[in-house]
This record gives sequence, structure tokens and C-alpha cells, in this order.
Amino acid sequence: MQRGVAVAVPVLVATFVLAPACQIVGGYRSFEPGDGAAPHPCDVLPSSKLDDKELVTLVLSKVPDGTCYWMDGTEVTVQQYARFLAEHSQPLAWQTTVSPDCGWKTAPSDPVGQTMDACTVSATNSESDPFNAAKPIRCVDWCDARAFCNWAGKDLCGGNPNSGGILEPHDVIDQWGYACSANEQPWPYQGLTAVSGACNIGLSETSGQCLSLLQQPQCAPTYVGSFPQCTSPSGAVDMIGNVSEWVLSCGYSDGGPNTLCQVRGGSFADSIDTNCQSIPLYARSTRGRGLGLRCCEPLTTAEQHLVTR
Repeated sequence: MQRGVAVAVPVLVATFVLAPACQIVGGYRSFEPGDGAAPHPCDVLPSSKLDDKELVTLVLSKVPDGTCYWMDGTEVTVQQYARFLAEHSQPLAWQTTVSPDCGWKTAPSDPVGQTMDACTVSATNSESDPFNAAKPIRCVDWCDARAFCNWAGKDLCGGNPNSGGILEPHDVIDQWGYACSANEQPWPYQGLTAVSGACNIGLSETSGQCLSLLQQPQCAPTYVGSFPQCTSPSGAVDMIGNVSEWVLSCGYSDGGPNTLCQVRGGSFADSIDTNCQSIPLYARSTRGRGLGLRCCEPLTTAEQHLVTR
């Protein structure tokens, strides 16, 4: 895909079910207590909290090595992104949040306000009410996504550093992958059969099933959190389907728009085979109606003290 160009893709929608109550990885109990494994050091922390800007509930994701971090429990919404845009109407504000790798951009993308933009036109022509405040923001590139997360006091979630020639950053674990499926299984819900309709991905539009599930006249992204069965072990909703999500991991960059970066989770239009380990690469400047984001952040100093004492 190229910047500002909407790419026609097959319109599909959903599978998957809730995860088991407990997963044991690396000797630690990853999520809920259950079967005698060693408690995870991060069990002393709450499973969720509100972020600093009161935008979204964060969920705690635990790593097999005994560390943990916070992740947005849902995809970033149109309303949340609008707050970011309202504070970035001046170029100086944009420059304080944008990555050095994004010097080719002078302002954030505004999918709602830039009504003649090709991606916005594609969404508007294909869906009813595509930019409802409670739906995930789309038509944003990697730079927009990272600037939003930085503005919110977070960052894009780390991607897989060992996949697809990804070279930067060097010191970030696969936060997105661990939160989706801590045991690195290809499906996010280990041990249970995929159930049609649990996530907004991989259903046939011609069958009418996705139209019934979404209660709207098109197969498309819908309100965040609308598929509660599509909840990862960490408690994050819609990590599979609805919209795919930019992550931090990219190839070496010369600061230009064509650097390849990872995208995770698949959108409403992707195959049912999309899973926690699916890692396509898109040019950093790509904007699509099935491409959004969520953010991650580390523990606070006080939280880290609780975990390590």
C-alpha cells in the first residue's frame, strides 16, 4: 500500500474464543492463579488501571521472564485521536512528539477533517459512520501512531525483533506478541476451538454473518470492545481483527517514508488464519481503512519497586 491510497481487500469478519484462565510460561504463572505454578512477580499489581490522560483502561501484560508492562485495553478511538489533534494544530507541538524517523512529515494526519483524502474517501464510501467517536481511528501512518502514543505518555508496543529483517529498536521485547499470546502459540486462545464470530475477522460477507454480528450494513471495523470474547489472556480486546495495529519495530531507517514497519493482529478484512504471530510489513507512510493502533507503557517507578522488593 502507498500513502493515501486505499487498497481494495476482500471484506471478511471473525473467529476465536476466550483464553484459558491460566497460562504457565517460563516457570511463572502468566495471568490468573490456578494450578500451583510459581506466582508471577507482577501479581502484586492490579490487572488494570486508567492511563494518565484518562483516555483508556490499561491492562497488565506479564512476560515469562518475570517482568510486565501496561497495554491499552482497546484500540485507540476516533475520539481519543481527536484530543491529540486538538493539541497539535501548531507545527511546534507536532515536532515535540514525532519520532526523528518522521522528518518527512510536518503535521499529523487528520482522517476526519481531511475529507478529500483518499483513505478517508474510501472509508466513507465503503461504510456508514466510519469515523464514529467510539470506533477505532484508521487512516493513520506509523508516524501518526507513534506521535499519538508519545503524546499520551506511552509508546507504540514493541514488535518482534527477530522477524522480517526488523532491526530497530534493539532493546524492546515483543510486547504486542506477549499480550496477545504469552506462550507464543499461533492462535491467541490456546486449547480451545476457534468459534465463529468471536472476533471481527475472517467471516464471509456473502454469508451475511458479519452483517448480523456487526448490526450495520457493511463488514467493517466497529466500536472498540464490541467483541468481548475476542479478549487476549492479558485482557486486551480486539488484538485479533477489527483493525490491524502499528507496532514500534521497523527496519533501519534513513528518516524517509518507505521504511518497513511491523503491523499486527489483522483487520476485519483479513483472513481467519491471521493470528498472534502474523507479522506483515508495511511502509511507514501507509494509511489504510483497516489500519489503526494501540499503545504500551512501562511500569511506574513505584510499581517497579513493588514488583522487585
